[in-house]
Amino acid sequence: MKRKGLAMSMPAGILLGVGVSVVLLCMGCAILTSLVSNGKMDMDELGYGSMAVLVLSSMAGSSLAMGKVSSRLFLVCSVTVAGFLTLLFVFGAIVGGTLQGVWATVFSVMIGGGISLIPKIFAWGSGGRKRKLHHYR
Repeated sequence: MKRKGLAMSMPAGILLGVGVSVVLLCMGCAILTSLVSNGKMDMDELGYGSMAVLVLSSMAGSSLAMGKVSSRLFLVCSVTVAGFLTLLFVFGAIVGGTLQGVWATVFSVMIGGGISLIPKIFAWGSGGRKRKLHHYR
């Protein structure tokens, strides 16, 4: 029998969301690096830029995962954010990073996931529930 639905399985959607988050984080870091090396951005502003990149990449990855998996949105969002944080900390441990600024990273990623959850909770853009018109004779 042919599948008719467009929803992915939960693990596949979560892995896709985490992968998109990591790719967008790498692209954002490359853009920040080029801005600093060209002198268009100071080193003092790099922390704010990295927090913005973390928020945007977490928001994009978790919203993509929630869009692909159509059920249990809060679970999908929280597991995607947790997987992204785990990968960030594993990458940091591999390159020998210290634990400075951990809370800023955690809160930035959690804020991005929370922002992506807001439209799904209130069902913005879906049009809401439609009333069926009854024609009486």
